[in-house]
Parts: sequence; structure tokens; C-alpha cells
Amino acid sequence: MAGKTLEQSFQMIYLDQRGSGRSASDPAKNYAIERLVQDLEDVRQQLGLEKWVVMSHSFGGIIATAYASKYPERVQGLVLANSILNLPASMESTATNGYKLLPEASRPPLDPAAPLPQRFGMVMGLLGQQGLMNKFMYANDSTPAHLNRAMKGVPANRDFATTLFQGPAIQGYVQDMTPGTAALKMPVLVIAGRDDYMVGPDHHKSFRFPSLQVVEVPGKHYSLLENPTEVKQALAAFVKKLPRKA
Repeated sequence: MAGKTLEQSFQMIYLDQRGSGRSASDPAKNYAIERLVQDLEDVRQQLGLEKWVVMSHSFGGIIATAYASKYPERVQGLVLANSILNLPASMESTATNGYKLLPEASRPPLDPAAPLPQRFGMVMGLLGQQGLMNKFMYANDSTPAHLNRAMKGVPANRDFATTLFQGPAIQGYVQDMTPGTAALKMPVLVIAGRDDYMVGPDHHKSFRFPSLQVVEVPGKHYSLLENPTEVKQALAAFVKKLPRKA
């Protein structure tokens, strides 16, 4: 397994959600979570798959879990890699721990009583201004350059993210989804970075999936890129145990 890409070991299907990456924007700016969940189901139907393993990263955990909640009979397994299920909790982790990364001599005071969006936006802005965002997100200094090479020339639509945080659609994404995970009975694999403070290294401890396996790996927010061997081993063991049709 070591040294092989995920594509050499699994059949991978990648989806750029509407308004993101290589996908077109929604003409009506409809980025409600219900619309994105239906997009996933539309893709499954178009591919003619009876069931599939749904895998998410970061913010995608919200969408993947919402999909699994609406279409549990279509999800053979759920993989949550560095995934968020409670956006306000992860924003709190980012604001608190990102602030600690800022040089003490140059950082402004942070009012803990200020609204979370205000604190989150301030810290994210300062991390960007001071060139510390990469240090916050990546464990390896070489990862950003690797990503830049891989994405060179690839369209990067950001309409979903821009629209989401400026309009009412965000309301569907800020609910705490962890209580509802207790009702999702499909096998679930969580891959968590021990120093992923963008999500929160203990975020997965609030998940209540009845059939849950957690694999903690060294590193930060991009385990899929920076811990490929551990991730592939965990995926292989997880997929091997998934129930098969008779």
C-alpha cells in the first residue's frame, strides 16, 4: 500500500460542489445545504450506484453527514477525514488556537466575549496578513508548494464559499450535527489530525455514530496529503470490513 495513490487502491469519484473548484456557480446563488445534499444524490443516480462510500474533508463533513442522514440506505460507509460536524465549535478552535500562533508582541487584544464570527474573522485575517496560515494548517513546509503545483492551471471557483458567508444559506450549516449522528447506523471511519486545530483535535469525541472507528494520525488539517500511508492503511482496513451484498 505504501507509496500508492488512493486511485491505485480504490475507485475514487471526486465532486467539486456547485460554486466550487471546477464546477459552475449556481445562477440563483442557491447553496442551501438541501441543494448540495441533492447534488450528491443526483451524482449517485447518474453513476448508477446502488450504494457508495461517502468520504469528506473539512467543511465537507457537514454536507456528507447531512447526506447520510437523508439517504442512509445509499451510504455503505462514511469516511470523515479532518471533518467538521459542528461549525461553530471548529470556528472557536480556530479562533482560540490561531490567536495563540500569532506573535505576542504584535497581536491585538482578543475579547473572548466578542461574537464568534468577529473573533474568527479577525484571527483568520491576522494569520493571513502575517503569513502564518500555512503553519496553522499544514504540518510540512513543503505541502503548500506541492498543492500549488498540483492546482496550477486548474479553475478555482469560490462562489459557494463567498456567497455562503454573506447570506442566509449559512444557517443550514451552523447547526450542531453531532447529536443526530447517534441515529446513523452505517460504519463510519474518522481520520483525525492530532494537531488539527482548524477542526479541533478533540472534535471527533463528540460524534455519536453507533459504528464508529477513529484513527488519529500525526499532523494538522491535511492528513490525506501529509499522512498518505496511514490514511490508505486505515481506508483499506475499513473497506475490507464493510458488509457486502449476498
